[in-house]
Order: sequence, then C-alpha cells, then structure tokens
Amino acid sequence: MKSLRIVIVSATLLTLAGCSSWLYAEFEEPQFCTTVGGIAIPAVPVSIPDAGFVQDVDLGLDLSKYTGNPDIQVDVALLSLKLTITDGGVSDFGWVDNATLTITPAGQDAGVNDYMLSYTKDPAATPSPDLVVQGDPTKSLITYLASTTSAGDGGATSSGFRMDAEFVGSPPNSDWEVAITPCASAKGHVNYLNVILNPDSGF
Repeated sequence: MKSLRIVIVSATLLTLAGCSSWLYAEFEEPQFCTTVGGIAIPAVPVSIPDAGFVQDVDLGLDLSKYTGNPDIQVDVALLSLKLTITDGGVSDFGWVDNATLTITPAGQDAGVNDYMLSYTKDPAATPSPDLVVQGDPTKSLITYLASTTSAGDGGATSSGFRMDAEFVGSPPNSDWEVAITPCASAKGHVNYLNVILNPDSGF
C-alpha cells in the first residue's frame, strides 16, 4: 500500500524569541492516480432519462499514520475524476447531457455537505469514451475520506470515498461498464523534532 513520500524537506531550525527551537518538514505528493474498474451499470428502459451507480473508490493511499497525530497536518485535494466506458452496448458518453458526481466518505450515503462535481455536455465536442470532470484543488478532500482495511494485502489500510454518479440524457438500453480514475494531490507539514523524539508516531 502506497504511503506519502517526502518530496520537499524544509528542515529548518527556527529560534523564536521566547520560544524553544523546533524542527519541521514539509512533504508532498503532487499527483497520484488510481483506477477502479468493472463497475456494472444495468440497462434502463427507453422512457427513463437517467442512469447511474454508487461505488466506493479506494485511493490506494495509506493516510492512517498521518491523521489523528497532532504533530502531522496533512491535506488531500481532488484534481480530476475520469470515467471510462470499458464494456457494454455503448461506446462513448455522447448520450449524456449533464451529470452529477457526489462524493461522500466510503461506506456512507449522500448527506447535506457533500462534495459535488458537475458536468455539462459541450455540443461541439467529439463524443468520447472518457468523461472527465475537474476537481477543486482549493477544496480539502480529507473530510470525505474514510479508512478501510483490506482483507488481502496483509490487512493493509487505505483511504477512499464513495461516489454517487447520476447521468441525464438518453441512457443505453443495454448493460454497460465503466472504470473510475480519480487523480489527487497530497501535502503535509510535520513537527519533525517531536516525531523524531516519539518513535511511536509511525512516521
């Protein structure tokens, strides 16, 4: 299971008037992506103008050692979400007029303060098997992530979210499948001196 790597280390010893010296470090993962595939979407009758699915998405990133530790501050931002048609009776997303992608913590249903992304069809665009929605790099995804423990992979801990996707347009009347590829960034700030002096921190 992937962990954040220290890319930028600002190991600076600061002496402040009236304060003790302290050592800190900054770490960053500018972009990481993961793909969850094989998401089956059943056919809908011609008279129904919408289709969708609900899926838990594992980011493949272990944040367990960084959260809940007062000496470590970490944040995650969603850069983009890509949906790719991988199988079934439809070859592209040309039938979608608009879409709403709602993000909640993994295992939880939609609520009031969800992270919502929207898509509106560009009539001039060439239909594609990919539907890409840009995230908000200034909005924190951390409150929408929930930790899960895998039954395999040595019981590895990972972080993920639940996505509720709704497409409005002229849905295919046959079963089809999609894959989800979220890309995100992560960065953090560590009171490194305290972490060094506390080997149980796990950092």
